[in-house]
Amino acid sequence: MNQLLNALETRFGQEKITSIQFRDECFYCIDLSKERNVTVIMTSRFNQYCMPIPEKLNGFEFGELYACLPAYWDVSDPNDETINWAFQWLYKIQNYTRDKQTWIGDGHTYDCTKYGEQLSRSIKQNYLFITSPIYLETELKPLQVDEKTIHFWGLIPIFSDEIDFKQSKGTVKFKNRLISKGVSEKIDEYRQTALKTRWVFFK
Repeated sequence: MNQLLNALETRFGQEKITSIQFRDECFYCIDLSKERNVTVIMTSRFNQYCMPIPEKLNGFEFGELYACLPAYWDVSDPNDETINWAFQWLYKIQNYTRDKQTWIGDGHTYDCTKYGEQLSRSIKQNYLFITSPIYLETELKPLQVDEKTIHFWGLIPIFSDEIDFKQSKGTVKFKNRLISKGVSEKIDEYRQTALKTRWVFFK
């Protein structure tokens, strides 16, 4: 019995959730098109790994990763170029974290390319920022499954100047800047940098 799936079905409704296979991993697809105009793809087994988190983060040992995609994207084929990057990076981050016996949390970042290429034809950014739910703060509040509290972390694609800002000013100021500019884990293939142009010249 998949207790996480049961808990998600209780929250969203059984008819809202389907499973998609990518490589050797099962992903959950949550249809929130009517409620929030998005589709969520989510890892399903990451919560089985107990992360060795810092003591100050006790209670955040278990979680799942997700991407919040526009409802008009077709997610039925994970190998389609439009969405493949999302499946690839959910898979990579999950496996890297488990294989290296490390942890992830709000504010972690990943350099997604070796030579600065964008994530995909439609997603111009080349870094990923891990965030607790912003756009889906209500829908993806933590789930209690038996004795585990399962948290959810979304992916926000970010630009090179934004990663520079984060490294210079810190995670809190950077995340506040994103939120103030309306940037969240909801993927927007048309968004521009959240920073003013002068940041490039006056760091």
